[in-house]
Amino acid sequence: MYRGFSVTPNRPKNRYHAKNERMDAMYRFHQEKRIKPGLAITQRHIRLCDRHLRAAGVSSRNEFVEKAIECYAGWLDVKQNPEFFRELFGPDIGR
Repeated sequence: MYRGFSVTPNRPKNRYHAKNERMDAMYRFHQEKRIKPGLAITQRHIRLCDRHLRAAGVSSRNEFVEKAIECYAGWLDVKQNPEFFRELFGPDIGR
């Protein structure tokens, strides 16, 4: 023990946890560098986030918020440029 902490690393309790920890490490390795900007959100928004994690296909609040920001930014882009979808999908879209 060193200053009250064990020197040995925390070991997973079983193979399931070990696999998840490896997958989480691989996922973090391939992600962009994240920063902690200190966003403040309400409890209601946290509950909304937690309730929709599975539907969004993500496993964390961070991923959910990142996807939500990208979705909303995309919606704003389309709102500012309504011809965007017509250019992509043809003149009959949305009629």
